[in-house]
Amino acid sequence: MSGARRHRVRAASGGFSLLELLAALAIGSVVLAAIAGLIRNVGLSFEAGTRGVGHAERLLLALERIATDLASTRYVHISGEQGAKAIFNGGAKKLAFISGAGVASGTPGEEIVVLEVEEGSDATRLVRRRAPWLGRASAAEAKPRDAVVLLEGNLQISFLYSDRSLVWIQSWADNADLPHYVRLVLRDRATGAAVLEPPVFEIRSDARPSCSKLGATPYCLGQQPVSPASQPRSNPR
Repeated sequence: MSGARRHRVRAASGGFSLLELLAALAIGSVVLAAIAGLIRNVGLSFEAGTRGVGHAERLLLALERIATDLASTRYVHISGEQGAKAIFNGGAKKLAFISGAGVASGTPGEEIVVLEVEEGSDATRLVRRRAPWLGRASAAEAKPRDAVVLLEGNLQISFLYSDRSLVWIQSWADNADLPHYVRLVLRDRATGAAVLEPPVFEIRSDARPSCSKLGATPYCLGQQPVSPASQPRSNPR
């Protein structure tokens, strides 16, 4: 066997050359980078999906909490210079009323519920606070506490109010009657687009206290309630 042939045989039996090793390492690095990118994308997609489900569940829980509170609103009135008025103070960003749907530990009882919109630089929050209802004399001194964030995000949050006519207004205060419906408006803070069809909550306690007196007529109740679904809805401003 010639010397050149013996050299080629020894080189072939000695393993990879340096050039081949570098090429293999380069290919392996590309494959590993591709796998890492794929895993990262899958992880981000899973996290986004989980976060979306979490937001949807939180929204449903918040709407259920608000619906329960408003459905249990009590028709309590106080006397003033212009006659009796219901204890219900509703504005575009804050809503206070008396509810019988207590959620605190212990014996359930009536409580003052305050739903307030708090706007921050990073997010807007809808916060629920409560205080025990101890009677008309304590209404002005009540200090709601136990803050719970019902909604949070890059949102515009506001309330609208209506009687049976479904003409929506931004304030309901110092009235003899309670509103029949409350609408929660959720919009994207950046674009102003509606996040979802504004939910409408019904207040079921719509009879004045005088309706319980002897000799009261059905006219004290006014007209029969109208379902929100059967009437055209105005666009909230």
